[in-house]
Amino acid sequence: NGIPMQTLELQHRMRPLISKLMKPIYNHLNDHQSVFQYPEMKGVGKSLYFITHSHSEEHQDETSSKTNVFEAQYIERLCRYLILQDYNPSRITILTPYSGQMFQLKKLMKESCKGVHITVVDNFQGEENDIIILSLVRSNKNGKLGFLKIENRVCVSLSRAKMGFYIIGNIDFLAEHCNIWQNMKSIAEREEVIGQALPLMCQRHPENKINAALPKDFDESPEGGCMLPCNTRLDCGHVCPRPCHNYDQQHEEIKCNKPCPLF
Repeated sequence: NGIPMQTLELQHRMRPLISKLMKPIYNHLNDHQSVFQYPEMKGVGKSLYFITHSHSEEHQDETSSKTNVFEAQYIERLCRYLILQDYNPSRITILTPYSGQMFQLKKLMKESCKGVHITVVDNFQGEENDIIILSLVRSNKNGKLGFLKIENRVCVSLSRAKMGFYIIGNIDFLAEHCNIWQNMKSIAEREEVIGQALPLMCQRHPENKINAALPKDFDESPEGGCMLPCNTRLDCGHVCPRPCHNYDQQHEEIKCNKPCPLF
């Protein structure tokens, strides 16, 4: 309308790999030097990854919204895994475009991921967090994308994460019906950050890797590490009874389950 305006071109939030997703929307976006200093993600082989799948969405009669049970189950396990990497739950936010999926996630994660913020994309405009997990939900035979074809909603969805960003959705379906997602798919393929399985690795034994394509695959990391025993010697003289873990490395909270007459 002829109103004077300026477009910001220097971003101070996202790791450069994450900001690349914004290039089709913001062609001249540049990264401030500060975003090159973020540490690598713990326990995950990639700081950005698109986990793609073909599981269908469901329609919620109560809310007239959409859900995707597979995505919700996967995210619950991924979120629990990240907390076991010793990330405080307050550093993790789960986003979705659909209120039905938000309620599904909150119900599923009520006990396992306390302190993790779960909300719809529209309520997170202007916000940010260290780690964002995004559930895209839509996957159907009718070619209906709903909110996911609206550019400003996509922009908000892709630009909230600082250090780690994990997206789960049906990228083939999205890319087939929307140029925005076709561009995102091309970028993710070029950067090799897309696939059916998220690469995980044990912090203490990095040679032990997991490709998590299904929620049950996280069972291979029961305590956030690998299946090897911890074997750290406790103050009582016995070894730690738990499998390899990354939290409580000083073993101040883990209790020995053997008779310890001297303690």
